[in-house]
Amino acid sequence: MNPADKYIEELIDAIHTCYIIGANNDWEYAVLCEELDRVRTC
Repeated sequence: MNPADKYIEELIDAIHTCYIIGANNDWEYAVLCEELDRVRTC
């Protein structure tokens, strides 16, 4: 697995974790989603 794929996988895991625990930090959730969008379009 190349580093970019690993980073995307880690972002997705973090987003899922935020969702599962109730995303008590909406700012963190939004930043993770924006970063995932940014990385996927590069």
